[in-house]
Amino acid sequence: MPRIKSSILVAAIARLTSQENGAAYINRRGSEDAGAVFITLYDRSTKSFSLYEPAPQSLASDENIGRDARAFALLGEGLDDLALSE
Repeated sequence: MPRIKSSILVAAIARLTSQENGAAYINRRGSEDAGAVFITLYDRSTKSFSLYEPAPQSLASDENIGRDARAFALLGEGLDDLALSE
């Protein structure tokens, strides 16, 4: 089974975020088919950000993650605007 296109994944994340009364936007657009997707979450209670990056391919061998699934790893948490832009 082929991996889902990045453009479809991003659209789904944006739609789910909107349904939960959140806001999502695209910061930078890459390849529609296989571009890397980074996710930034804002925590209103701490007024800080968490950044997730694509997880290493080695996680695909994990029983809980399918071979064609997308997995994300925490890159940083508790970040402010300045740290996030670096």
